[in-house]
Amino acid sequence: MKTNIKVTLASLALIATFGTSAGTALAAHEGMTTTQEQKMNTFLTDFAVFLKNVQKYVANNEGGMTTEPTTTTPAADLRVTLNSLLREHVNLGLIALYNVIDNDEATAASVEALDDNTNELAATIGSVYGEDAEEAFDKIWSAHIGFFANYATSLRTNDSDLRKEAESDLRNYQTEISNFFNGALPAIDKSVVVAGSGEHKDLLIEAMDEYADGDFEAAYAAQREADKQISGIANLLAKEIVKQNPELF
Repeated sequence: MKTNIKVTLASLALIATFGTSAGTALAAHEGMTTTQEQKMNTFLTDFAVFLKNVQKYVANNEGGMTTEPTTTTPAADLRVTLNSLLREHVNLGLIALYNVIDNDEATAASVEALDDNTNELAATIGSVYGEDAEEAFDKIWSAHIGFFANYATSLRTNDSDLRKEAESDLRNYQTEISNFFNGALPAIDKSVVVAGSGEHKDLLIEAMDEYADGDFEAAYAAQREADKQISGIANLLAKEIVKQNPELF
């Protein structure tokens, strides 16, 4: 519901004007001193004048005023885009991984949706750092999704060797992705990326483990935590990208 600013200000001005005379009567009834009465009447009179001036300003600038929020800046767009794509990565990713665990016929479709998300995320990185960076990111990111898929497969097949290999590959991924982002954004220390990607890995593995064990409530709780956690990563990346490239934002 939108508020009519002109009507609201007019109402307040009328109340303030009326309050001046009403204040006098109230003062007499309550036994206020003359000084207190004068101060109250002065305040109400000044307030009424202020509101009438605001009314004039609104009337003169009505065409350029809006009650809708305005966050359409390139920096805000980047933050929203990275949040949307990274959170989508978590949720589409886990849908696909749950499908792998179940050997569900929907696996191919869910993987295709996840691939589309990866392409959009890589394109967002490329829009700032160029095609080479886009291709490098796509390669690293796609590989780490494959490692998660191998982990999910190991849960379905009870293959301990594949599970250990997937865990090792995911640890190596932490180094690769930290090298990539530290190269693009030196302001973000490698240790920060290693820690963030490690927490992301642990939460997704926790969700898969719980899902495979049939504890779906715990699996979805871990998924929610992974969603929140990656949003923090998105905000950090967006902030540092904007600071590094003010001419673009």
